[in-house]
Amino acid sequence: MPPEPTPPAPARPTKPIFGKNALIVMSVIAGCILAVILLLAFAVAKTGVIEVPFFSRFYHGPEPVHVVAPEAMSADAFRVLVSSRLLAMAAEGKKPPYTTRVTENEMTGGLKAVIDLALRDEQWKASDVQLAVTKDYLEFTGKFQRNTIHVDMRVRFIPIVETNGVRFEPTDVRFGDYPVDPGVARYVAGLILSRDLGTWLMTFGEATLQRVILRDGAVDIVAYPTI
Repeated sequence: MPPEPTPPAPARPTKPIFGKNALIVMSVIAGCILAVILLLAFAVAKTGVIEVPFFSRFYHGPEPVHVVAPEAMSADAFRVLVSSRLLAMAAEGKKPPYTTRVTENEMTGGLKAVIDLALRDEQWKASDVQLAVTKDYLEFTGKFQRNTIHVDMRVRFIPIVETNGVRFEPTDVRFGDYPVDPGVARYVAGLILSRDLGTWLMTFGEATLQRVILRDGAVDIVAYPTI
């Protein structure tokens, strides 16, 4: 007589896995949110605008092409610096146009004498301002502070001669560790400075400019004295 078939084993109840899957999904979402927060904190720290615990140690700030030692000079002395030299050349019997050299040390000294007047309001404080000159560009660097807000700025300009002076057109701008489009930079700088970037006009007293030549460490001014 053939053996009786073995009855099938009873099926084990399937445990729901919804709770485990939900925990995994929530962990992934929390991890993504944390990653975004950390990236934002790092990005903010790299602007240098505010102090961000831990992340600000990675902030460097824009570096000048080289450090310039300012020559002590008043705003009035700087304003007549070029014209007085041109008049001296005329008195010596030389024929115009005359070429006179202004060093980056003299320009930095003049800048330091007037920088407080260029700020939007007295709550802003400026430090470490200088003007460095290479044969390719003139570079302004400075640090600005208002309460807990810090703005480190580096702007490179090319000179454009106009009727009554020379205007400096920004070509490369950095705020903190970030390069900034000149259009955006004009807006940001306008919050700190009384005049927008690109409208800075340097005059030289009673002199009519003809040409501006950038040298390493100096600017050559070709001009006629206005007598």
